[in-house]
Amino acid sequence: MLSNLCVKQRKQLAAAVFLLWFLAVLWAFWFFQFRHFGVFAADLNTSVHANFEAGAWLSSTYVGAAPEGSIVVQHFIDPACPCSRFTHRHVLELEQRFVAKRVYFERASQLAQSLQPEQAPAVAIWDEQGRLAYFGPYSSGVFCGQGRDFVEATLLNLAKGRNPRWINHDVLGCFCPWENKA
Repeated sequence: MLSNLCVKQRKQLAAAVFLLWFLAVLWAFWFFQFRHFGVFAADLNTSVHANFEAGAWLSSTYVGAAPEGSIVVQHFIDPACPCSRFTHRHVLELEQRFVAKRVYFERASQLAQSLQPEQAPAVAIWDEQGRLAYFGPYSSGVFCGQGRDFVEATLLNLAKGRNPRWINHDVLGCFCPWENKA
């Protein structure tokens, strides 16, 4: 009878150790793979179409160093964000595809610290007249460059003379709070 009790206790101990190990593995997997997944937070009077009031961090009119008459694409990529690793290839493809079409690309490092969003990676696009056309994530996929490409769609609309004036805040993906805010 005593030996049966010891075997039963060992099995319970083994089950408890296995359960703790399994929970630790699940937590680690979530922490390293999914903790940054969520809805993109656009802190700009959240409406489907751009609606900016004085004092918003991002002006509805472009102020920068781009050549006059250019479409401007500003990349907000925080190197401290693990989600940024998915952005680099997509950004390079966009730059190679659209640089010859009077599209000027800027990186967040070229901007004042006050012109950085709450989350990264993100992108802002201004039309040829310097009016905001798009602000939000790069694409609809969980990772940058997967799913519907919002940057390409906006640039194609601008090429047809249509400014969508869109703040996109309804996308689920990988985003981090901007760590380098002033």
